[in-house]
Amino acid sequence: MNKSTKIALITAAVLLTAGLTGLIVSIRLADFDLSKLNSEQKKIETVSVIEPFSDISVDAQTEDISFVKSDYGQCKVTFSGDKKTEYEARVENNVLKISTKDARKWYERIDFFWGTSRKIEVSLPNDGYSALTVKLSTGDIKLKNLSFNSLLLTASTGSIQIDGTKCDGDIKTAVSTGNIKMTDITCKNLVLTSSTGDMTLKNVIGENKFNLKSSTGDICFDGSDAGEITVKTGTGDVIGTLLSDKIFLTETSTGEVTVPKSVTGGVCEVKTSTGNITLGIKHK
Repeated sequence: MNKSTKIALITAAVLLTAGLTGLIVSIRLADFDLSKLNSEQKKIETVSVIEPFSDISVDAQTEDISFVKSDYGQCKVTFSGDKKTEYEARVENNVLKISTKDARKWYERIDFFWGTSRKIEVSLPNDGYSALTVKLSTGDIKLKNLSFNSLLLTASTGSIQIDGTKCDGDIKTAVSTGNIKMTDITCKNLVLTSSTGDMTLKNVIGENKFNLKSSTGDICFDGSDAGEITVKTGTGDVIGTLLSDKIFLTETSTGEVTVPKSVTGGVCEVKTSTGNITLGIKHK
């Protein structure tokens, strides 16, 4: 190794050490909150919706969105994000339409490991609404203590969480990568689809049918039930408790099966490739 090469390597090592030291110091000064290292300018904007509406439609990109009961007696939509993202909330043909447009250049969207916090909170004053439709690219969807006639929620990368919600019609949710968690829900039919992610149903009651499909995630029932249940998963397990007797039809390639031997009740059909099937009836 010649002298110039040695000098170059020593210089590179010194610069690398200095850079890492600076990064560690910055992280320490930020109290290990990596989001503070992002220099992206933030903005918070609240839109008060005065016009009446019955349906809600959301078409967003990289935001976490939550729907909550309003404490103000009025609908408000609060956007939190960067200054280069355009937000809109308007009522058109009795539908509250919420949308975002990311106006950043491609290189401005590289957030490295600290990410960017973009959020939408929708505060709803009424006890019930007709249809809620949410289409999201990357982000989480949350609902709490609300009522709808129907729900259609989709996200490419993100989780879906629904708590304390009544739906007179069907609930349909689909995620590519992310978990689905539902607690204290009533509906007519429930259709859940996930490629990579777990599904957890706690105290979820369907008047007619559950139809759940996952490629690699586990599916867990905790005191949940419907007239008929269909479950399909590839490598995930199907476990938990139902509330009423079922006629169990099970199929698995390499997994183990443990279910009650019942000849009454609706059909509960469960198919897995390599996952185990372990189901029981609560309080029995």
